[in-house]
Amino acid sequence: MTTPQLAQSDAGNFSICKSNAPFFIEIKIVNTIKSIVSGAVARVCVAPGTVVNPGDVIITVESMKMEIPVEAEEAGTISEILVVEGQAVLEDEDIAIFR
Repeated sequence: MTTPQLAQSDAGNFSICKSNAPFFIEIKIVNTIKSIVSGAVARVCVAPGTVVNPGDVIITVESMKMEIPVEAEEAGTISEILVVEGQAVLEDEDIAIFR
């Protein structure tokens, strides 16, 4: 019996490959930034391609007449913004994808 091998692609995706097997399993790991509160997106502060560090503001959400910053928790590069200004967001909703 062979041991499955884990391989990472350039895009950060992982594949589990088993030698002599007619199939493979691909696992896509997506890192997301989530809204910390429900409200309306007041401002999008970054664009795709922006390098962020922990504490950098990604968007601000207006909730209960206050603007609440949603910050990056990890360093990475923003690959996609999933919201637009004025859009309603829920707590824990994905707002951006980064790698």
